[in-house]
Amino acid sequence: MEYDDTITIISGLLNDLFVEKLIESYKNIKHKMITTWNNTDIKFIEILKENGFIIVLSDYPIERNTINYQVICMRNGILKAIELNYKYVCRSRTDIFTENHLKFLQVTRNLYEDKIMSLCGIELNELTIYYLDVILVGSIARMFKYYEKDDEFSKSYSRNCEQIMIENYANKDIRSREDIKQYMNFCKDICFKENIEYIWYRPYDWVDYNRSIPFTKLLGEYCNAFFVYE
Repeated sequence: MEYDDTITIISGLLNDLFVEKLIESYKNIKHKMITTWNNTDIKFIEILKENGFIIVLSDYPIERNTINYQVICMRNGILKAIELNYKYVCRSRTDIFTENHLKFLQVTRNLYEDKIMSLCGIELNELTIYYLDVILVGSIARMFKYYEKDDEFSKSYSRNCEQIMIENYANKDIRSREDIKQYMNFCKDICFKENIEYIWYRPYDWVDYNRSIPFTKLLGEYCNAFFVYE
């Protein structure tokens, strides 16, 4: 059963590989949206529309000084989801693929009803504590607040985008695992238990980590790293 109150919003650039993989990944998902730039090749837009994706296009911010352009696409996608009366948003990316997205939404429902949900937390050292933001799920109000601002990015090149965004959302400094867990749930363990996997296309070498190139297993490889917590 697919939840009619939940839409998956997929942001990022498009190419032939991504379009092919996205169509295959979401062929059984009814509520799905691609949010990308208005200079995207029209052939990608048309084939995605033919395969049931809602398309939202944003002006490419050539003159904007931001280090996370996907914030703009996600914000506009969520605004469209609000217009369409959805209650929950799953944020994903055009370089992430899966065979069991519906199951993922079903078995984690109680977690993202309660808070914004990520796959896992990340702690590189005592000063660098955040979370994996490539897949996030939460109520549409929480998700809009999370993506509401990007003006701080241009002032904060020395900090992680994820930390800035959760601080914008929480309206407070975030410095520890406990701070993050006030506002976020993690679902890594449930995904392992339910045999749910996502593939992240990363066509370059990882520094110091043993992962498949270019198709990295988010759960089986990335979330097994030493720096991951839940």
